[in-house]
Amino acid sequence: MKIQYIAILLLICWGSILKCSAQKVAVKTNLFYGAYSGTPNLGVEWGLSPRTTIELGAGLNWFTPNKASSNKKLVHWLGTMEYRYWTCERFSGHFGGIHIIGTQYNIAGHHLPLLFGDNSSHYRYEGWGAGGGISYGYHFLLSNRWSLEANIGAGYVRLHYDKFRCKTCGEKVGTENRNYFGPTKAAISLIFLKNNTTMTKLRSFLYLLIIFLTISSLSYGEENPKKWYTGIIQPTALELQQAGDSLHIQILYNFDNIQVSSNHSIELIPVLIAANHQMELPEISIKGRKNYQNLKRKLALMNTQEHAFYQSEAPYSILKGYGMTGKEQIRYSLTIPFEPWMKDAYLNVRKEVMGCCRPGRLLSAIPLFSAVTLEKLPVPYQITPHISYVQPKVEPVKSREMSCEAFLDFVVSKTDIKPDYMNNPIELKKISSMLAEVKNDTAITIRGISVIGYASPEGSVLFNKQLSEGRAKALVNYLLPRFPFSKELYKVEYGGENWEGLRKMVARSDMAEKDGILHIIDHIPVEINYRTNTSRKKSLMLYKHGNPYRFMLREYYPHLRKAICKIEYDVQNFNIEQAKVLIHSRPQNLSLNEIYLVALTYKNGSPEFIELFETAVSVFPDDKIANLNAASAALSRKDTLLAEKYLKRAETSTPEYENAVGVLHLLRGDYEQAKLHLNKAAESGLKQANLNLEELAKKEENIELMSKLDY
Repeated sequence: MKIQYIAILLLICWGSILKCSAQKVAVKTNLFYGAYSGTPNLGVEWGLSPRTTIELGAGLNWFTPNKASSNKKLVHWLGTMEYRYWTCERFSGHFGGIHIIGTQYNIAGHHLPLLFGDNSSHYRYEGWGAGGGISYGYHFLLSNRWSLEANIGAGYVRLHYDKFRCKTCGEKVGTENRNYFGPTKAAISLIFLKNNTTMTKLRSFLYLLIIFLTISSLSYGEENPKKWYTGIIQPTALELQQAGDSLHIQILYNFDNIQVSSNHSIELIPVLIAANHQMELPEISIKGRKNYQNLKRKLALMNTQEHAFYQSEAPYSILKGYGMTGKEQIRYSLTIPFEPWMKDAYLNVRKEVMGCCRPGRLLSAIPLFSAVTLEKLPVPYQITPHISYVQPKVEPVKSREMSCEAFLDFVVSKTDIKPDYMNNPIELKKISSMLAEVKNDTAITIRGISVIGYASPEGSVLFNKQLSEGRAKALVNYLLPRFPFSKELYKVEYGGENWEGLRKMVARSDMAEKDGILHIIDHIPVEINYRTNTSRKKSLMLYKHGNPYRFMLREYYPHLRKAICKIEYDVQNFNIEQAKVLIHSRPQNLSLNEIYLVALTYKNGSPEFIELFETAVSVFPDDKIANLNAASAALSRKDTLLAEKYLKRAETSTPEYENAVGVLHLLRGDYEQAKLHLNKAAESGLKQANLNLEELAKKEENIELMSKLDY
């Protein structure tokens, strides 16, 4: 690389800034760099997305000593470009970066051993350098426009220079190249944020820059919902009333000691819902400390056009979700134009958590108004569904099992377990954790602990059997002193050669020979055909000159040598009071019938009642009765989408199923299908089906009457 190429690259970057547009620009100076080297410097940073920015910086030191007695000098220019990814949102909190640097220098009299060697202070160096690295930093908010930033990075720089014998003379010693690895960036920067209204072509430049850097956004796991906020939020319905061409909405929100996580906000969004319509109304936003401060900054930096757009989408009210020590109230009052579809609408308040530039996550949907109060009579009839549930069968003995797969590493052809060998600590911990869970549960009686060994399908079947059984026995011997259950409970089994596992790995791969290998596995028997002298193993070894087999032997076969630890156990039966405690701590220890009996202790249709049927289907996701009752629970709150999902896995041979499907069509306005299914349920003697047919008749009568009135 030559110095002119570095200069051209930096000129292109700086020139592009003048032709770009962005909504926010940060102008900064590196105080540490300026103080340490006496170099004036300036940087600019602008946003690419809510979480990404680009920073360009430059420093120029042209100072030379005024005194003849001093020969030290640090004449140079330095240019940097850094792509940044922010963990929450840009210009706030933590960020990571990737940077490139370029420099040209004339340095004399400075001791710089990392760059030029131990005797660097006795020579003069004139040349260039280029490199890059990674960095980490943190952005501190000082005010709406001022910030302080700390940033440190490390990486690689290629140095090329001419070396001169003394500080002032022109006698050249030679030309050298040096590879430097170490710190490449250190900054404590003072920052001023401003609007940029003059740039016009940022988007295209940024797209090219992103492609050049080939940076992908990182994905973070969800936080614990319990940390999003504490306190009580209670909306109370006051009015959902039509008056002429308007719809009047009034809600009283009560807040008690609300404390929201700093980076998040709780959004309370009223939603009008009808069969084929949905309208979100302006929300109340309760913001954590940092979330609130970021909003203040955004508002302060908005230009007139941006502010006008924000006002058109602004929340109904914004509350500080911190420092609240008592109770507060907000009366939500809104008037909107009334549209015909609103006649059949109801209103829920969605409670969502937002933060760190992520889409909102639904915490709950609170039913507030079941129908609009219409100015004229007759009003659209609001159907009240009548729900039926099926009581699950009693389990005299609650037999359960749980299992865990472990991929233990053994020395070749050895069967003894080395706990610290390769990946064994992690794999052994999985099994130990499962056994510890069962051991510490006094309600559980263990019937057996099976250790099933599987072999990879190479070599002889007899040898694989002996090796797998030996390794399974070694695992039992490892577990026995740590979990001293009765020795008779432990059983060792041979699971066979793991052809099924091999097929799955090949099917998921991108091997060019995948189809041929799968054909061999699926159509050629494992056993040797002595007439044709063929077998599955031999066919794989010969296929395509053995190249795919050698690849699988190296990459796939080690993962086929596994052990499955399976625990079979019984759980004691519980009375209602015991079950009400366990439903919140270990619901998996309860039977479906026990969960059902706990649900009956709550009012039919109450939130607690509905929640228990959802708990049951989460514990028994494949049980048809659990899915049927969960569908009915969803229908009781008119959640047709969730009900439809559960009904696809539900028991279909019961009148309760026909009633649920009938209610689903009834709520969706498909009255013919509703009548078909409800009649089937009614013929079986289900009283809820007859009540729903009465609801259907009232709705059809109401529709006819309203059509005559042209309402």
